[in-house]
Amino acid sequence: MRQRHLITTAVVTGALLTGAPAAGAAVTLLPQDIDALPKAGAVESGQVTVKLSASAKRLKLSGAGEVSVKGGSLSLLADPEAEVWIDPTSMRGSVGIDGSLSIRGSKGTAKLTKITFSPGVKKNVTAKLGSKTVTLGKLTGGSAKFSKQADGVLSNAKFSLSAAGAKAINKVTGGGVRSGSFGTVKIDVTGRELPLDSGVAKMTLDPGILQLIQQNGYELSAVAPATREGNVITIPMTGGAFDPQELTGRLSFDKAAKVHFANAATGKQIDLFKFAAAVGFGQNDLYAAVNESVTPVLGVLDLSNVEAGLDGKTFHATGAKVTISKVAVSVLKQSFGVTVAQGAALGTVDLTGTISGTF
Repeated sequence: MRQRHLITTAVVTGALLTGAPAAGAAVTLLPQDIDALPKAGAVESGQVTVKLSASAKRLKLSGAGEVSVKGGSLSLLADPEAEVWIDPTSMRGSVGIDGSLSIRGSKGTAKLTKITFSPGVKKNVTAKLGSKTVTLGKLTGGSAKFSKQADGVLSNAKFSLSAAGAKAINKVTGGGVRSGSFGTVKIDVTGRELPLDSGVAKMTLDPGILQLIQQNGYELSAVAPATREGNVITIPMTGGAFDPQELTGRLSFDKAAKVHFANAATGKQIDLFKFAAAVGFGQNDLYAAVNESVTPVLGVLDLSNVEAGLDGKTFHATGAKVTISKVAVSVLKQSFGVTVAQGAALGTVDLTGTISGTF
């Protein structure tokens, strides 16, 4: 399962201190708005319902597997073995369907398999037609609703068949399929991730990174509501959703909390803030805004030795290791003159908090 859809490429240089771009090495960054971070949600089950448009109703449609056609509507069940991930709070993600939809024409039948609805990110509907993957059309609009049992619903999204999608189908059927409205879509999923009510993250900094900070002339401090006690930085968590059983989710932190670095000799100052974490499905990244500028992946999370549990509505996840990312190496070197190796230990993170609802 893959969900790196909002990542863009930008340039990081010494101009980070002023926020102005300049020539330098290209690195991978998030958009300026950290809240746009797409987070996968493990989905237990899901259903897509398409209320067919007048033109779609005239087509000779039939379903197989978990796809059915009845009363002017399509009913399609999610395939847990396919690409299925949803941020249940915004209904951004991708839902693969178990089954196929056939469209019969005068010359043949177009059988659509591996149908995938991607709301909010790719904003399209794709399917496999023969040996080729075809973009059938656009999936736009709709309203998202998130309940406290990790259920997400997207209602009244519009599925418009594109000219290219209609052409691909007509090539098999012999015609009769027109571009335009195909119907109104509702996506209903039951996820594994529950909304985060409150919590804290404690990062125990590695002695080596503390020594590196001091060697480069920087003093480390925390700006409230973040706190520092010795080599431990504590930052409140304020939102997101998390599954402590499968260790997937996304976590956002108090935007006012900062980790501050100051160099008295050079006058340089570094602020890290707007922390966020993306965990699960191969995307185990720690993000932070740097000096009101870009938002790079600063650390890579290793969850292999994490011990996690849920007691009622209280969860804990301890022992996540954090290492310096390739992006962070570029930021530190080019902007602040600090040399650190990619993969160097940053520290370990322990999470505690409360979640809404129950599994």
